[in-house]
Amino acid sequence: MVTLEKLAGHLDTVELKLLSEVSSRQHVFFTVLSSYKQLRQQVAASCDQIEQLRTKMRSLEANLVNKSLLLPVLVRRRAHSAALLEKLRLMHAAWATQPTIQQLLAARDFAGALDLISSSQRLLATELSGICALKKLGDRCPSAVHHADL
Repeated sequence: MVTLEKLAGHLDTVELKLLSEVSSRQHVFFTVLSSYKQLRQQVAASCDQIEQLRTKMRSLEANLVNKSLLLPVLVRRRAHSAALLEKLRLMHAAWATQPTIQQLLAARDFAGALDLISSSQRLLATELSGICALKKLGDRCPSAVHHADL
């Protein structure tokens, strides 16, 4: 029994010592805990700022960089569209001469018809030489028949 009381006394002494150590160090623990919470908040705020910066950079990249990269493509597309429009105008002009040639031939204005035929053939041979849709236009042109007649 005496040994049990001695052990109980030692246990009480150890508990008191632990309690005094915990109470003396609790201020440091709570200071560190508070510091940890502040650091955690700062890290979260920094992560939010980084995400905002990334979003701004993506927006700037989309607006400034990517659109600038499209500029040469748009310039080239515009030039090609203008060239296509000019070819279409010339094609329309060549196609529109056919009824006029027929009218001139019907009116027996062979000189005017020949002038229009030769200008159309020059246009087909130079400006419109690579256009396959107009190859048959020269074949339907009555110029071959009327050149032989004259």
